[in-house]
Amino acid sequence: MGAYKSEHIKRYGGHYEVAGWQGYRYDLAMVFDPEFDGFVESAIAPIAKYAHDKALLGYFTDNELPWKNDALDRHLTFLGKEEAGYIAAKKWLDDRKGKMPLWQI
Repeated sequence: MGAYKSEHIKRYGGHYEVAGWQGYRYDLAMVFDPEFDGFVESAIAPIAKYAHDKALLGYFTDNELPWKNDALDRHLTFLGKEEAGYIAAKKWLDDRKGKMPLWQI
């Protein structure tokens, strides 16, 4: 996530309007960005050859990822309605919780 953040922040002129203590925009993980999956695939490509190694215990990908208990509210409040994070959060809310106001969840 940290490596992706350094690419992501370039879209915002090199700094975010609001960043949390770890420097992530609105303290949100950017996993809904359309470019994120491709970034992860290219980052893990060099180690993909070890995927079926019986001695492999697992992969370490990151530490202390940004997460807030009000992440759903943050996605719906701070992100633009055209942003992938907003669209994913709104779809999740509509699909699983109906169209209730957030304070009723």
